[in-house]
Amino acid sequence: MTCVLALIIAGCTSKDNTVGIDGKDEIPTTFEIQSDSLFAYYYSYSDTVGPSFPNNKLISGKFTDNTSITLLRFSNLPAEGFNITADAELKVNISGNYEAAGMPLKLALIEQNWSPREATWAKADDVTSWRVDWLNAADLEVISTTEVTDSDSLTFLITGDELQPIIEDWISSEPSTFGLAILTESNYQNGYVEFFNKDNRDFRPELIFEFTHEDDQDEDEPRLYQRPPIYNTFINSIALIDDLSYRENELLISNLPAHSMVVKLDLDHIKAKISSREEDLTAEELKRITINKADLILHIDEEKSHYSPTVLQASVRPFNLMEEFADRSELPIAQELTELLLDNYGSTIHFGEEKLSINITSTLQAHISGLRENKGVVLRSTVERPDNTFLTAENRDNTFIMFFNHQMTDETLRPYLKMTYTVSPF
Repeated sequence: MTCVLALIIAGCTSKDNTVGIDGKDEIPTTFEIQSDSLFAYYYSYSDTVGPSFPNNKLISGKFTDNTSITLLRFSNLPAEGFNITADAELKVNISGNYEAAGMPLKLALIEQNWSPREATWAKADDVTSWRVDWLNAADLEVISTTEVTDSDSLTFLITGDELQPIIEDWISSEPSTFGLAILTESNYQNGYVEFFNKDNRDFRPELIFEFTHEDDQDEDEPRLYQRPPIYNTFINSIALIDDLSYRENELLISNLPAHSMVVKLDLDHIKAKISSREEDLTAEELKRITINKADLILHIDEEKSHYSPTVLQASVRPFNLMEEFADRSELPIAQELTELLLDNYGSTIHFGEEKLSINITSTLQAHISGLRENKGVVLRSTVERPDNTFLTAENRDNTFIMFFNHQMTDETLRPYLKMTYTVSPF
């Protein structure tokens, strides 16, 4: 049975034509469309300000007017009756450094309960706004400072006398503070560091101190507290998102602030291009053509793009848009109104490459055949996995990629569609 199946497969795949039908020599046609009529419209818009999960990094610093602050919260602390016997340390390990040498960092108390899955710059959880102004030093109780160097790690020193009442507060029934924030000075110009987060067993942040307890038989032999945070996240200023919520005729993929692209191809223009190559092709026959491959090619504006120093690549995946917005200045969150069609794959561009080919084969096939109404495609930043699964990358890092649009003076850098199709023999 296995041999027979193998022969059938081999017989189908060895044919010269792409449809695998005896006596039919349907040769696929490949062509490119690069014209002002390729798009009905396109735009970029801010998507969400919430944290990215899962994520493997924390960020502190500033970049393009966006401020990032790391939040940490600790548990499994000593029970009541403890006494810290020496100075303490908070150690963090740097995974990436972007022009941050010499950047001052502060360690401050978080004076409000917060949720690691819902905290944003504006809100501590899904409903409660922050009472603190993160950029106002008077609103923060700073307990330690340090400075970024060329070292791969940072240490905040905290005196035992200062940490003692903080831990006592944390273990009380009604705490007044809820962890530690790592942030830079409000007047610092530009630069940031990426830290490994609690999920990295070798390089995760750790709070370290020695203590004794009144129940210990030998009070001269201190115990060691050395633990990663139970919760961690980072929050980002929303000022830039407010400024750039909707960008007409711009092709921008951004993680911080989160921007996606909406592209609607002019389907009538594409159909007309195909019909001009195929004599006597009826409208019904046009619906039955096979889109063997369709790539939207975008060239990168390197001067307006930035890659996370720990990633040095960006990935984009197309999602079919199920609703078209008349007022695009008030867009809802796109994830709720998109679908991932079968065989839609992510496309990755690496630092130094000049263009990105986005595979939109399934989407264009669905639109040409009439299986889906053409309401556009959302192009979102993703983290691609080897098994073709993915994670969304919004708010994950400072990566953003700007692509040249159709108004670019150099026509060779304008977007274009490259497609291969086969006319059905029936």
